[in-house]
Amino acid sequence: MPPKRSDDHSLKRSRDKTPHRGRQESPERGRSQRRNSRESPQRRQRDASPPDSSCRNAAPRRSNTRREFQVPMTPHSPTPTKKIKPSSGATSSSRANESPMDTSTSTLRRSSRLSSDSDSMTSMMTSRQSEMRNTGILRDDGPRLPRRDSSRPRNAVHFGDQSRVRDSSSRRDKKESTSNRKKSIQRDPSSSRFECASTANRDHSRERDSSSRPDKKESTSNRDQSRPRKSRRDEIAPPASRNRSRSRTSRNDHGDGPSGGASKLPKTSTRPSRAVSRVQPDRRSKSKPKGPEIRADVSTSDNKFTSNRNRSLSPSPSPKSSRGKSSHRSRSQKPRKHKDEVSFEETIRKVHEHSIDWFTKCCIVSMYKRMDKNDLSVDVRRILDRLERDVEETDCCSAKIPVPVRNKATTTDDYRMLDKHINNLVLSVKRTGATSAPFDAKYPKGPTYTGDTFIDPSTTSAADIIEAAGNMLETGRNTIHETLDKTRMRNLISETTGALKSDVKFFEKYRQRDDIRPSQGHLPVAVYEIETNSEDDILLLKESLRAASVAVVRNACAVFKLDVDRFKLDEVTLINPNVFVDVARQIPQPTSSNYHIRNYARQTDEENWAAYLYTHEVKITELAQYHQNVETLSKRALERIIESPSTHETVLRHLSGELKSVQIPLPRNVKADRDAMAIAFGTNIDIPNGPAYAALNKEIAKLPEFVQPVGRKTFWAYVNDKLLGVNSMQVYYKVPGVRTFPHLENGCLASVNINIGMGECIWFCVPMEFAGKLQELAREMIGIKNGESIFVRGFWPVVKCCLDAGIPLVKFIQKPGDMVVVGPGTYHWVQSNEITSHIAWNLARGTFTQLAAVAISNDNYLSNQYTPMIPIEPIIWGVTVESRLKRDFRRLLKHLLCRSLFNAKVEEGFVYAKKYTLKNVNEKPNLLAVERCQMSRCGTVLFNTIPCDKDGIVTCYECLARRGLLDMKTEIVVYIRHDIYELEDKYDEFINKRE
Repeated sequence: MPPKRSDDHSLKRSRDKTPHRGRQESPERGRSQRRNSRESPQRRQRDASPPDSSCRNAAPRRSNTRREFQVPMTPHSPTPTKKIKPSSGATSSSRANESPMDTSTSTLRRSSRLSSDSDSMTSMMTSRQSEMRNTGILRDDGPRLPRRDSSRPRNAVHFGDQSRVRDSSSRRDKKESTSNRKKSIQRDPSSSRFECASTANRDHSRERDSSSRPDKKESTSNRDQSRPRKSRRDEIAPPASRNRSRSRTSRNDHGDGPSGGASKLPKTSTRPSRAVSRVQPDRRSKSKPKGPEIRADVSTSDNKFTSNRNRSLSPSPSPKSSRGKSSHRSRSQKPRKHKDEVSFEETIRKVHEHSIDWFTKCCIVSMYKRMDKNDLSVDVRRILDRLERDVEETDCCSAKIPVPVRNKATTTDDYRMLDKHINNLVLSVKRTGATSAPFDAKYPKGPTYTGDTFIDPSTTSAADIIEAAGNMLETGRNTIHETLDKTRMRNLISETTGALKSDVKFFEKYRQRDDIRPSQGHLPVAVYEIETNSEDDILLLKESLRAASVAVVRNACAVFKLDVDRFKLDEVTLINPNVFVDVARQIPQPTSSNYHIRNYARQTDEENWAAYLYTHEVKITELAQYHQNVETLSKRALERIIESPSTHETVLRHLSGELKSVQIPLPRNVKADRDAMAIAFGTNIDIPNGPAYAALNKEIAKLPEFVQPVGRKTFWAYVNDKLLGVNSMQVYYKVPGVRTFPHLENGCLASVNINIGMGECIWFCVPMEFAGKLQELAREMIGIKNGESIFVRGFWPVVKCCLDAGIPLVKFIQKPGDMVVVGPGTYHWVQSNEITSHIAWNLARGTFTQLAAVAISNDNYLSNQYTPMIPIEPIIWGVTVESRLKRDFRRLLKHLLCRSLFNAKVEEGFVYAKKYTLKNVNEKPNLLAVERCQMSRCGTVLFNTIPCDKDGIVTCYECLARRGLLDMKTEIVVYIRHDIYELEDKYDEFINKRE
């Protein structure tokens, strides 16, 4: 995966904008940042000097010093220092350029002078504060900056025996005096402001080190009783200068940055920074500030965020930590924050408030659509219609097509016009060039089905294939087919075909029946309206559905007479009330946003693609109670609005609180934002084929055979394999806001989804020819690196990003009673905007396109380190018994059988080489017809050779190698399902069969 783009849609956080956790700021970057601020030329000259020269002038650090609140010399943060008159700028420059060899002499000279003036400085500070207070510079009408009691040494014990005072107070006073004497005032004539040229980094570092000392139990009461101290800067700076400087920055509650995210503070780290506390007025309130206030922040930059994409990964500081551990921010920066911008915590709170408000409106609208609107008053209908418009989706488009269909789709015989591209992947024979490929694997890894073959399977006998497999074990050269190209197969098909233009031309014929021209890039969906269940109409419907990437059958439940009440949650709960089901926890939101239940990484931007959910198990009775509470509260609130329309806003606020109070508790290991509402999505609830659920499966049998989970002409008719949700039904119970992330069905199979009521769902689909392009874009947007699987990462695409990348979208509404049929290889994602339920399963159509899609997806899974679920080898060997097959299907089957036979011989040779114990599959009666590896997170399908460890656990060869058991021949037993000669006879019989 190439590195993520740094364009507008990229989620990559720029290094020079985002303070990443644990990153240490380089001295060059910090020095450059200081120079970019509005500083005096004298200070820039001083900063250009060697850093060690000034640091060596500092007093030695001591381990018993502790941090106290010190205020830098800025107009907002005065510090009582001894007044030092600069002498023509020579003093500061001489100190800045002082040689390291003269540091000891200068330190001794300053130490002797400061020790003699320690008493006079104390009296001077007291008198200066009194003078400033009388002139109004130091105000007495507001909160005070905590200050240590001047009568108590810093290292004194503040409890118990008051006589336990350490003898380092004199050294501390000398150090503090030395630090203050080293500061000089420089005038910037261009800005008419005074800048403080001091060794700030050294002082900040000393304070940071002293804050981590063990003697931290200074009494907070003594500090709160003191007043803030003013600096010389306020003594001599004019009021106008102070006001200008004060207006150049704006702070929020916790020292965060602008609205909707972390502070815009680049080049910083969450590690302890060199910082001091500051005093500045509180400009958040509408009234005048009454006094100074302690603030905490880090250094800033002139870069401004235009969105929330470049947020910090570090958590926001709490108010408590920001008052105790402050950090430095340059006062010479321009103001970057608008007065209405709020902190990150405030943004998260508003996000969840909007989420709950949207969920409440959707619940009301869901109940409103079930009512007879003619019985409502005009005022009530106006209010409820406005709520419906607030949650209405845009760009949903459909073309209503009556059955029988008069106009045949042009892609009926050639699915999405992809036959040519499919042939290049699975039917290509290499005529020239190399005649073999290297094989250096230490164990068999299963067959692959894409890439060129070196032989023509239609004319190659089984004996030649078996001989080639034997030679490969000796020479290490594969003379049958190429090795899997994982770079090529990492993404699915991404080809430009004429299917898109064909769709537009086809839908134009039904333009008069519906508005089929939404925003540019959106495609309509074909909605087939069938009125009868006659055999002729069903055949026409079958042909139309197989040609479409996605289609809707309107009112399918009524046409096929399904009893949808049997699938209601209450009815299913009565069958087995003790069963545990999976629930996915998300926050409710419109389809246009993508916020998270836990914004620990500050990923609140609605243009983020990365999406997360938490899944845990609950009893089905608890899920049923939750759904019942949501419906009951929503109905009650709707009744109150009907009775008193003027109080609808109060009713909505009250309903929001009630809906939040009835939510299912989250597990203890799941952390969510305090204000988040975690809705519950009852997902993938299996309906097995047992007698308890016979009534539900009987309803599915009313559907046409070509849309049933297991039909006579599907691939499941040739293999006895039960895959939950694939060839069996699953139920989904939804509330407004639950989502199913973008996905392909297992093996790129087709699928059926029926809305059994009583609400609507929003669907997004991408045709098969654009599936690879969507995968590539998703990798870039969510930051999937090379070697990572896209199938284990959830994402929610941004519509604009897809359209800008040239990926068309099909967005439509699935109404209650509608059946959606999704074609092979179609990416789709779904969101429910109302309270509803669905049933769904996969379709394994016995067509050339479907079999080729399964083969291509098998290699796509392997290229993404993902285990294929579809048992393609048992299927293709089972289909060989059919005599009437289409020509293209038969040709594809030969290619797949050739590779499978070759792999079966390689596995057998590997077993003999390792001298494993061989047994017939009948000697292990508990083996399934389709066996899979039973190791955790594996599930590899094992066709002909089935290895088992000494405990009888089925384990694939890769898991044996991972466990270090490949060479343990006494602990491995391999069961053979088919003799190699049996497979050879089946292959030759099928090859020689007349078409």
